[in-house]
Amino acid sequence: MLCQAVLTSVLFHVTLGLTQHAVQFGVEYFQYRGLKFICVMTCDRYFRWTVQYSKASQNHSMAISGVSINSFMIDYNRVENCLRRKLHPVGVIVDAGCGGTEDVMDFVSI
Repeated sequence: MLCQAVLTSVLFHVTLGLTQHAVQFGVEYFQYRGLKFICVMTCDRYFRWTVQYSKASQNHSMAISGVSINSFMIDYNRVENCLRRKLHPVGVIVDAGCGGTEDVMDFVSI
């Protein structure tokens, strides 16, 4: 299950939006770590963070997946799919300001 995913990093960011510098820092960090897959978990239903990271990482051969962790409707199958990579480690970005963050962290730590 989730044990197969190697979570090399979890970045917490509490604000509603990310500055371009924060996004670029995240991309450069994941590139430095040699990661090719990034899972973005946020409560933004329009996936703005995912789009920002996708645009910033397009020249670095990284795949970005996004999943909503809104406390009212967390799809744990999507969370698991976002984190599961069998051959490569996964970088994780979590919006700590979401109501479902604690529940998701409990789920993935099992």
